[in-house]
Amino acid sequence: MSENKNGKAAGKSGALPGSMVRAKDEVAKHITTLRVALLFLCLTLCVSIYANVTALQRITVYIPPDLSFGAEMEVGEVGKANVFTNTAYLWIEFNTWMTSGDVDAERNTQVYREYFSRSFLSVMRSEYARKRLNGSLDRQRRLTLVPGTMAEAEQRVVPVTANSWVVYLDVVDEEWYLGTRVKNSKVRYSLLVERVETTPNRNAIGMQVVGFKDEPRLLAENG
Repeated sequence: MSENKNGKAAGKSGALPGSMVRAKDEVAKHITTLRVALLFLCLTLCVSIYANVTALQRITVYIPPDLSFGAEMEVGEVGKANVFTNTAYLWIEFNTWMTSGDVDAERNTQVYREYFSRSFLSVMRSEYARKRLNGSLDRQRRLTLVPGTMAEAEQRVVPVTANSWVVYLDVVDEEWYLGTRVKNSKVRYSLLVERVETTPNRNAIGMQVVGFKDEPRLLAENG
């Protein structure tokens, strides 16, 4: 009998007190809470890393060509002077044939294809085909702005929407054939220009010429 009593006493003495059991449960619950919090922090960190990686890498600021009086611009804002300057540069380069139109016209459609819409390039190719048939493509050509045009840049850009404009360019169109100047005209082009979503390495200015608002108009013919 004494041995059984001693065994029961030993069994009772090996059991944990109730307070320690409760403390053990609380520790287990706390560990579970910490694990959930750690998982949440890891998910937050992953989202933050993804957001930083996919965030805008470049901020485009269009600086006006004339800063003599200073300028205050918002990020992404395109001023009229910028629209005019970029359009004038593109149009002059696109229509300059240093070798001849037979060579340079098609080459320019490839070089500047990101700066002109596909539909407009199709229109220009049709015009080149017409010129080839009547013999006026095999020439050298140079376009320059009519003197004083740049000073009127603000007045020559008419907004259509927040991201599209009509740009009025007055240019001197000179053409040579076999070293002889055969054309010297002043022409007004009304060009439709739109802002486009693209990458800087494809289109550095984020704009495209998409068409004519009106047909080109002859202002003067100097022979």
